[in-house]
Amino acid sequence: MKVKKRKSREERLGEIKHAAKQLFIEKGFHKTTMEDIIARTELSKGGFYHYYGSTKEILMDIMENSNLFYVQNNPHMQRLSSERPSHENVEILTEAVIEKMLGTSDDRKLYAIFASEMLFDEDVLIKFRELEAKFHIWLCKRLSIDREKHHDDLYFVSRIINGISVTEQLFDQPEILERERQSIRTFLTPYIERILEIA
Repeated sequence: MKVKKRKSREERLGEIKHAAKQLFIEKGFHKTTMEDIIARTELSKGGFYHYYGSTKEILMDIMENSNLFYVQNNPHMQRLSSERPSHENVEILTEAVIEKMLGTSDDRKLYAIFASEMLFDEDVLIKFRELEAKFHIWLCKRLSIDREKHHDDLYFVSRIINGISVTEQLFDQPEILERERQSIRTFLTPYIERILEIA
């Protein structure tokens, strides 16, 4: 008789987050209960609560992991380098920003859910600001940018990205923004050039 291998903590967390992500997208965050998520995993109720105490905790952990995954795996982010000529970094970063804004994946839908929760839940707003700051720190380190000097520009570009990303998910008409890809590029490029200190 074959003995079933016990899953590691990381595998269990992955199982929970995968189930929760699917349910948040299918049912909405507020209509998803812990019981719904438990039913989609192999865990008992007691075992499940060993990992997470609320749906909010799961959502915030998913977003933390998505942020980390993005900087570690996005091909544009990996191409950015302080060794690369600045004009190339501008092109790479501009394309990364546009793709992030215009993306229509389940991750983008989940991000819109997370962003909408910021209106009502201070913990979610705090987590968002923490993730945003972590990304800015990573980007500035990667490109040898003075974060304090470019604080306002970084946050302005972030607000544009977030505003368009969330709006796109709400209205679900990607073709409208896609047709304006070049206009978006023209609008964003001067801000990215300023951040990268290109005269």
